[in-house]
Amino acid sequence: MGGYRLAKDGTPSILYSHGTTRISDTLTPRSKGLWRRMEFTGAKGNLWVRLATAESFLSDKPGVWSVDTGLSIIAPAARLRRMGEMSELIVPVTFDGSGKATIEIEWHWQ
Repeated sequence: MGGYRLAKDGTPSILYSHGTTRISDTLTPRSKGLWRRMEFTGAKGNLWVRLATAESFLSDKPGVWSVDTGLSIIAPAARLRRMGEMSELIVPVTFDGSGKATIEIEWHWQ
């Protein structure tokens, strides 16, 4: 854990690391949900981020995933991975030539 940073509007970004990778994780309220932006630097190879776990996910539109609790996750690059009796929604983190990457996800509740 590396603390947090506040934007001018008061929105917090949580700062943490995994190995050599530094992560800034920002959650911003949006209508009936949240917008999440994760910025990554310093990785030594591409990574995967687990967004959610559930017994099953439904997807009736590309990049939109939902669970029976009423949560919908909009993550165009996400994929499902089965782990035992659970499914994981994971998204690749692909770094550019300067060693930086960003992923953006929307979370909505009905």
